[in-house]
Amino acid sequence: MPFGGDGPRIIAALETAWEVLQERHPELPNVYAVVDESGARHNLVTPDRLEADGRMELPVHRDAIAAGPQSTLEAVLHVATHALCQVRGISETSNRGMRHNKRFPAVAVELGMKWPEGQAPHPTKGFSPVPLTSEAVKG
Repeated sequence: MPFGGDGPRIIAALETAWEVLQERHPELPNVYAVVDESGARHNLVTPDRLEADGRMELPVHRDAIAAGPQSTLEAVLHVATHALCQVRGISETSNRGMRHNKRFPAVAVELGMKWPEGQAPHPTKGFSPVPLTSEAVKG
């Protein structure tokens, strides 16, 4: 596991953060966190074999964790935004999930993120990444 002896504490903190999100958004599914080494996943993952309790995988890339708490939280909230869109039947991406349309930041705002006013979407990622608001950063 990356991050040496801190790995289990990081996993526990990610799962606790998700539980706090579930308090405000009970439609979010139960998860177990994993440190993503590939960086290719930005949605909840249903592994070939679900955990016995039906939890889904919450992948958070190791670089987001290494970059610090704000980056880690933004990564968790990004996945949570996709999860909310999925359970609500909102189509928030195209191009095999790479391009985020205007629906993505519209849901992300519920989680304390906001697309910067007047900023054009990224040429390939669209409206992503959506940063935390200054209010959310302050707590």
